[in-house]
Amino acid sequence: MGLHHQDDVRWRHGLNLRVDMNGIDLANQYRENKAKIAAVWDELKKFKDAKDAEISALNRAYREKKWVLEDEERKAENKLKQDKEEREDVARFQVDALEGVVVLVDRILYFLKLKPDITWKEEVLKAYEEKELVRLGALYQDEFLDMRLYVVENARPKNRYTLVVKGRCAFGAPLGWEPSSILELPRGYVRMQDYGAGDNVESILAHLPSIDDAEKYVAKHSKELMRNFLEKYQAVKQEYLEAIKNYKLEDFAGIEPLRVDMSYQTVFDELVKLEHSAKPHTQVTLTFKNGSAITIFDPDNLLLLQPGDVVEATKKVEVQTAPAIAA
Repeated sequence: MGLHHQDDVRWRHGLNLRVDMNGIDLANQYRENKAKIAAVWDELKKFKDAKDAEISALNRAYREKKWVLEDEERKAENKLKQDKEEREDVARFQVDALEGVVVLVDRILYFLKLKPDITWKEEVLKAYEEKELVRLGALYQDEFLDMRLYVVENARPKNRYTLVVKGRCAFGAPLGWEPSSILELPRGYVRMQDYGAGDNVESILAHLPSIDDAEKYVAKHSKELMRNFLEKYQAVKQEYLEAIKNYKLEDFAGIEPLRVDMSYQTVFDELVKLEHSAKPHTQVTLTFKNGSAITIFDPDNLLLLQPGDVVEATKKVEVQTAPAIAA
């Protein structure tokens, strides 16, 4: 019972005191009432203790039930996860069996659409801050790869000259792009002015005390320089030569949709005509069944298109496929 409630009880009871009771009677009544009050509180305590025991028993019983349910849930969840993993393993096995041809054709298409170009502006290369740059000549050159050696002065207290290779390979993306799945090109950071060079091969080979040491290093290790990369390159080069010898783009017509980046909304539909410009494959006009037309400059995979194909277009990140319109 709160203090304010006790004060209120005493105030109310005090107003109704029997003024005819003498002191002895009041004392006796006081003792009797105190005993009854103690009995009431004792009874309440026993009742609450009993209920607390029941609550504890209830909590314990339900906690045990929860443990059982949680264990059942965990086992059921693990079974479902296992089912997922087993199904994924089956799917991966199925895909692995099928994907070989898909990957092969993707690589063949890459090679057939490739316009090999190893042109780059080697002459723009310079050292920073008036430091030395020495050109040591070609490391490897053929029609698809041009790699050259340089010695550039660095800011190190020792081994102040860095031997580097830079160049361009036809089978890969420019520097700064994602590595090509066809051939991963060597990437590195060389402190050298190379803006506008157009190279896509770059690697640090060694840090040496002098230019003379760099030249001796090249003479001693000439067969080892970039060997791992050159082995991979030769394999890809052979794959490319076999692809262009044995296949042509027309063999794969219709298996790859054309995707065009559009900055405005254009309706695409079933293709009815392709018109190439006088210079082959640099400009193509596509005419669609619904009458719309679009001219594309420097097309990539247009040779794969045939009249009757439905053309997809991309706007921002969305891919829109216009259904063919019934005649």
